[in-house]
Amino acid sequence: MSEGPAAVGPGVSPSPAADIPEPGGPAPARDDVVQVLVAVCTFRRPEQLVALLESLVGQRLPDEVRVRVLVVDNSPGSEAEPAVRRFADRAVLDVIYNAYGATNIASGRNEALRLVPEDVELIAFVDDDELADPDWLAHLVLAQRRTSADIVTGPVLAIYPASTRGWRRSDVLYSVVGPDPGAFVEEAVTGNALLRAAVVRELDLSFDTTL
Repeated sequence: MSEGPAAVGPGVSPSPAADIPEPGGPAPARDDVVQVLVAVCTFRRPEQLVALLESLVGQRLPDEVRVRVLVVDNSPGSEAEPAVRRFADRAVLDVIYNAYGATNIASGRNEALRLVPEDVELIAFVDDDELADPDWLAHLVLAQRRTSADIVTGPVLAIYPASTRGWRRSDVLYSVVGPDPGAFVEEAVTGNALLRAAVVRELDLSFDTTL
C-alpha cells in the first residue's frame, strides 16, 4: 500500500495525504505501545548518515510509538562507526550500531531483519542518503494501523543542486513518485517502506542477495 509523506532527499516536504490522521491529533484507539525499528544500511556515507539520523530525531510521532534505530554498516572499513557513536552519545534517539561489512546491500538488509528485537512490531526501512520528512514515520505507522497492511510504502523524491540542468530533474531518473496515497501497489522500495515484523518472522522473509 502506498502512503505519504515520503522519506526524501534534503529540503523536500511533500504535503500529507488528505486521508491520513495528522500526527499529534486523534489516533486510532490502542492500549499498548507500538515498538518501531528504523533500519538503515549504510556504505561509506557517514556524513549523509548523520544527517538522516538528525532527521529521525525530529520525527513527530503519536505518544504510543516508541522508536529505535538500527544502523547496519555494510563497509568492511566500518567508516560509519565513529560518526554513529558520536551521534548516539549526544542524541535522545536509541541507536544500535552493527558492523557487518558484507558490501552486498541485500545481505545487509537481511542482517537488519535478523537483528530485529522480539518486541518490535513494525520495521521501517530508509536509505542512508535520504532525509525523512518530520511526519514520515507517523504517516507510515498510522497508515498501517488503519489498513492492517503487511507492507506500507511511499514516495522518495530526489533533490538537485541549483546548477543541475532541467532534463536531469525529471522524476523518472532519480525519484520514486508512486501512485496516489491510499492506492494498493505490487512492489515497494526500501528507501521508504514499513513492514509488519510478524509477517517477516512467520514467513521467514529475506532479500534476494543475487540481485
